[in-house]
Amino acid sequence: MKRPNGTGTVVKKPDRQNPYLAYGSARIKDGKRYIPYIGSFKRKADAFAALEAFNQNPGLVRNKLTFQQVYNEFTQSPRYKKLSDSQKGCYTAAYKRCYDLYGLPFAQIRQPQMQAILDDLADKGMSLSSVQKTKVLFSVLTSYAMQTDVCLSDYAQYVEVPEIEQEEKRPLMQEEIQKIADAAEQGDKAARWTMYLLYSGWRISEMLELKPDSFNEDKPAFIGGKKTKNGKNRLVPVHPQVKAIVADQLEQNGETVFCMESGKPMTANYFRKFLWAPMLEKLKIDKEVTPHIARHTFATQLKINGADEFYRKKLLGHSSRDITESVYTHADYDSLYDTICLLDYKLSKKSGKK
Repeated sequence: MKRPNGTGTVVKKPDRQNPYLAYGSARIKDGKRYIPYIGSFKRKADAFAALEAFNQNPGLVRNKLTFQQVYNEFTQSPRYKKLSDSQKGCYTAAYKRCYDLYGLPFAQIRQPQMQAILDDLADKGMSLSSVQKTKVLFSVLTSYAMQTDVCLSDYAQYVEVPEIEQEEKRPLMQEEIQKIADAAEQGDKAARWTMYLLYSGWRISEMLELKPDSFNEDKPAFIGGKKTKNGKNRLVPVHPQVKAIVADQLEQNGETVFCMESGKPMTANYFRKFLWAPMLEKLKIDKEVTPHIARHTFATQLKINGADEFYRKKLLGHSSRDITESVYTHADYDSLYDTICLLDYKLSKKSGKK
């Protein structure tokens, strides 16, 4: 039986543990149209009962949703579904750090509870980046909760990231690069991909999202990147030292260039766990080293070898505040290629190519 207009609806999703989803009627908030999500239920009758309760008093039902329920709702939202796999992974990791909040009604969570989570993470030695990403999750969930009638106030804006002393970044040492290069010569996949990172400067998530159609064959280069305005759609030529690696990856005809054996995209977390970590152990390199160190090494080596700062920043996707467009109208391929070819890791050939 069809419900009257303006009274909401119940939708069945057979593949879910709680297959009956209840939605209120469309509303306008801050000039935007949205459909309130009430919750998911095992029984159809329960879904309709919740819908009726919502129509009687919308705030009463939504105010009871816990931190965990709000997060689960958010992961089903259109906003979340538009995120990249790496961004979703960051939210998942941040959510796991908030265990103490799972059962609390979201509308009752205040700044002290959120601040306590960040302070505890800092006390446990969590990295600044991880703590910052947890704060971002608080802001994102609060925004979603306010838009969907769960809470009225934004207490996340008052949460502060504790002061965390960061370890000084270092580039890979020459002996470490040599170990990786030797392993790459022997056909080790993780090492080959790491060599490409060392000669391109991509973030690991950016490399894993490169698609075949973003490759220019005439003047070998990829167009990709993300995170910032300057980081998106940047041109990164292929260094001669890694042309064979790129060619081998393109021959796989995967959905992405650096992909799973099946051709499906690989996530950054998968790379770290199943390729990067085993490589470090095999080559006896400090296990605390992360894939991002390849990007830092790339930037450091370009600077050491006298790269023009404008083109170095263009390759990294950084803004160039000191050099205006009146001096450089655009970053052309030849200039970027010449810049990237300044990289010289002074590798010795200890083993033949495979």
